[in-house]
Amino acid sequence: MNFRIRLKDPKTWLIILILAVLYISTYFFDFGYFDLGDMSITILHIPVILVTLFMGLPEGIIVSLFFGFSSMMAAGNTNPDSIDYLFRNPLLSVLPRLMIPILVWLVNRALSRRIDDNTYLASYIYKLFPAFCGSFFNTFFVVLALIILYPDKLNIGGGISATTTIIASLLETNVTFEIALVLLSTFVVNYIYNVVKAKKKEKNNEEDELKENKPIRKTFQKWLFLINNISFFVILYFLYSLLSYQNMAGFKRITEEKVYGVSKVLSIADATIDDDDLIFADHGYVIIIEDNKIVRCGNKDLEGEEIDEDNNDFKPDNNIGDTILSKEGYYNGIYGVCASKYVDGKIVAAFISSSEIYAGRNQILAILLIGLSFVFIIFYFVITFLVQRRVVNRIEIINDSLAEIRGGNLDEVVNVTGNTEFEELSQGINDTVTALKNTMDEIEEKNHQEKEFAREIQLSALPNPEYFQNENREYSVWGTMDTAEEVGGDFFDFYLLEDGRIGVIIADVSGKGVPAALFMMTAKTMIKDLILSGKSPAEALQHANAELGENNENGMFVTAWLGILDYQKGTLEFSNAGHNPPLLKKKGCDPVYMDYKTYSRSIMLAFMPDTKYENNIIDFDKEDILFLYTDGVTEARNAEKEFFGEERLKECLKKHSAEEVKKILTSIRSEVEVFVDGEKQFDDITMVVLKR
Repeated sequence: MNFRIRLKDPKTWLIILILAVLYISTYFFDFGYFDLGDMSITILHIPVILVTLFMGLPEGIIVSLFFGFSSMMAAGNTNPDSIDYLFRNPLLSVLPRLMIPILVWLVNRALSRRIDDNTYLASYIYKLFPAFCGSFFNTFFVVLALIILYPDKLNIGGGISATTTIIASLLETNVTFEIALVLLSTFVVNYIYNVVKAKKKEKNNEEDELKENKPIRKTFQKWLFLINNISFFVILYFLYSLLSYQNMAGFKRITEEKVYGVSKVLSIADATIDDDDLIFADHGYVIIIEDNKIVRCGNKDLEGEEIDEDNNDFKPDNNIGDTILSKEGYYNGIYGVCASKYVDGKIVAAFISSSEIYAGRNQILAILLIGLSFVFIIFYFVITFLVQRRVVNRIEIINDSLAEIRGGNLDEVVNVTGNTEFEELSQGINDTVTALKNTMDEIEEKNHQEKEFAREIQLSALPNPEYFQNENREYSVWGTMDTAEEVGGDFFDFYLLEDGRIGVIIADVSGKGVPAALFMMTAKTMIKDLILSGKSPAEALQHANAELGENNENGMFVTAWLGILDYQKGTLEFSNAGHNPPLLKKKGCDPVYMDYKTYSRSIMLAFMPDTKYENNIIDFDKEDILFLYTDGVTEARNAEKEFFGEERLKECLKKHSAEEVKKILTSIRSEVEVFVDGEKQFDDITMVVLKR
């Protein structure tokens, strides 16, 4: 969603307001910080990360500003001699906080583009990894700013390197806990977000986008990224553990050896110990305690201090013997390793802080961290490139060919080589397409034969109009039918009755092909028998409707117009079963449609067995014309998808009404052909004209 649109949403400002109150409250209540044993944990960076991930970069920047300024204000309440007091400087308190949303947004955006394959796992990865980076680099940016702005406060250049300081800060236990809290928070929020989103889509009957397409390229990169990072952190953890163990074991041995050496000198009468002998490594020192007082110490600040016997951190666990034991713990408020021993009533102890113990480890880890990062990044992109080139690109070539084949281009040939599997897949697709083409040719031939058979049935059912012309020229009648590409069930017929009357029918059967042609033959034969037996048009249609409706499993139906002309009386009796209204042109008048508003009309045959049909009787005098047609005439379409229509048909009949019946049909058919201009038609064009 666009940021401007989100700004208009009250929910956006409500969330930002709540977070603003949260950060401001840290100034008054020290909210957002809590102690866990010896560790000080902060959670104030978590809202910045979550807002950036789930709302957007602008909102994340706004929240990070609240975070930074609240840190700057809270720093004013701290001891001026502490490092916390330095956070009054906005370059230290605000600028590093601003980097959090920018980094999180960039990592999230880059990662989602590469691994988002519309799965829930991918959504967790491209949310959790940026959250990890945000928490990790929050500490990194702050320590880096401290090193740049206040190197003297961190003793940079005084025996501690900047790299050591940064690595030591990043490896502190509280940083690990802060990262764990961020990851847990992000996981929970993302889970809730996905559940709510799925519920909303379910309510709106929308498909869950996380269950849609899963591109193989992104799926591969997702798993490669996950495995790559797990491997990276596992290797880093083992190296960290190994180096920590080696450094600790080494310095334990050094402290024990130092205690042993000083103790040996003390046990010699009149022996003296130089101050240099009381110092080892860079900042390790030896302490000699006598009568609960530090009498000698490599750290001159401690000499002369009284030590409570009950709280003597340097007191050996063993009271007698030559065994020297080193142990980890807090000594004089500093965590490190201490080895101690009783010598002639004195306590000889050697102590070195953990910061010095692990200084070498941190230097090595800094190099390993940078080196491994480059190695794993290069590994990731090289593998991605190779898989993209050797696998994904070839799959896409195959998919492009399949798209061509699905589009109807069966001449497309898949030709992906280089690996046996792809060659076999290509050959398999080509063989399948060849078999499909052969099958389609067979089906097309079968369909062609079926169409020809249906066409023969249809044409064989049509009467020859020449045999139905009146010798006394009391009337003339003609009919034509042009079959379409898809053979339908149109038909017309004429019946000469014994009393000289003539029956005319035009009909249109639903459906196409052989089933429609067979149903047409049944209906045609049945109606002819009924008319020749003396039934009126309505009676014939009613009986045909009942019989055609029986065992009509395919649900087919027939529209029909059936009439009988009695030229001696000058009347036309007819009944309409759902067919197109005929055109009637009375002498000296324009053609009009005989619609259902003027003449009764019932529904099609074989649709409802109990349907009643009614007869209509009109005068049909000399020079009157009746034009019957099927919907293939009015629904003939041109390239613009425009129908020929009833109005054009009416005008055609008006224009050609003076012509002979055969010529009338020829003329109208020609105008239809001009209108469609070569466009393929999908329905039969059937016309009948009766003229006195």
